[in-house]
Amino acid sequence: KILTHMRKIILFFFFSIMFVLAGFAMLILRFGIHVSSPIIEAHIQAFIALYVLWQIILYICNLYDFEFIKPSFESIRNLLLAISISLVSGFLLFYFVHFPVTPKTNLLLLALSYGVLLFAWRNIYFSIFAHNFKKHIAFIGNAPLANTLIEEIGRHPHLGYAYEGTYESVAELIATGRTIDIVVYGKQIESSELAHLIANQSHVLDLRQAFQNILHRVPVVLMNDTLALRIVENRDTDLYEFLVRGIEIILALCILV
Repeated sequence: KILTHMRKIILFFFFSIMFVLAGFAMLILRFGIHVSSPIIEAHIQAFIALYVLWQIILYICNLYDFEFIKPSFESIRNLLLAISISLVSGFLLFYFVHFPVTPKTNLLLLALSYGVLLFAWRNIYFSIFAHNFKKHIAFIGNAPLANTLIEEIGRHPHLGYAYEGTYESVAELIATGRTIDIVVYGKQIESSELAHLIANQSHVLDLRQAFQNILHRVPVVLMNDTLALRIVENRDTDLYEFLVRGIEIILALCILV
């Protein structure tokens, strides 16, 4: 938990820096390289209000969750959602609260600059620090598909997993004394062994679950009709929840503002 809080504090600190840089980028793009003090002072109140509002939106959209820092469709989707809602909420804020500046082009430039800087920073952050936050993963049983998953993990370190070895049995893994976050079994294991792994705080997955959770795809040989139907349904549900979430946040902001 302490590590999780430290990650969020680091993200908050750099998200704040990105907002300040986006503010300066907006002023330079709008008014030129030599921005006068009166122009900066005129924007200060609006910047502070937008900063507080947009940080809340970033938090609501799970951008402080380390899982969404990984370069993936979900992380980009959440970032686009957050920036879109931030832009709309900014216009609403300017509509209900009178600042000495007008939004329009300024607000659009600020949102675009902030979005680009956030995207760049989150990718840099993940590339630099991902190795410190990797989940340790081990395999029980030397199945061919397990080897495929291990190769994928090795080729894509940004996924955030550290391969700790393949073991013939749960007893062999336990004997090493290693702390393993995820145990993937490619062969049948006893319920007592499963209970032991869970007691050791390990998350236990079968091969199909591991492929789905780590790579977000499942080999055809591991797929059944029920799973295929569920994947299609989940995609439709994800899109629906994505749209509903955006609408709910915008409506909530309308009420608060």
